[in-house]
Amino acid sequence: MRAAIVGAGWIAAEHAATLDRLDGVELAAVCDIDESRARELAGSAAVYTDWRKLLERESPDAVFVCTPPLVHREPAVEALDRGIHVYLEKP
Repeated sequence: MRAAIVGAGWIAAEHAATLDRLDGVELAAVCDIDESRARELAGSAAVYTDWRKLLERESPDAVFVCTPPLVHREPAVEALDRGIHVYLEKP
């Protein structure tokens, strides 16, 4: 399974660490408006500052939306519209 993370804050780092421990799961890409933060989290995964480009180019199987609550909706809905599984942080 190819996973991607949108938003590279502290909770995203927790999810990335969990994904790293799972067999058959690859962190394919990380997106954050702060490119250096995304690079720090991504390791060998692709880095994006635009989540739309990530979805278009990477076609992940699942996306972890770890952005602040006010900007959850757009990336989550777009991913769902593309048939991508979404893990959405509360609230």
